[in-house]
Amino acid sequence: MIAVVTECPYALARGLQGIDGAMAIMRAYKDLLDESVEQFSLPKLVLSDCHRRWPDCQARILEFLELYLLPHGA
Repeated sequence: MIAVVTECPYALARGLQGIDGAMAIMRAYKDLLDESVEQFSLPKLVLSDCHRRWPDCQARILEFLELYLLPHGA
C-alpha cells in the first residue's frame, strides 16, 4: 500500500517516500477533503470512527437522508 501511495505523481514530485511519505500524502488528502466540505453550503454529514460502530453510523446516515429501515421481511 505504501508503494502504491508513494509512487503517485503527487508523491514523486515532492520526494515523499516510505511510511512517512504515505502519511504526509494521507494528511494532505484529508486536509483537501476537509477544505472542500467547508466550501459547500449543502447539507452535509461527517462521520468518523465508523469501523467500530457501523450500526450507529448507519443510523445517522439514514436519519440524515430521512430514510428509515423497515423491519426485515416487511
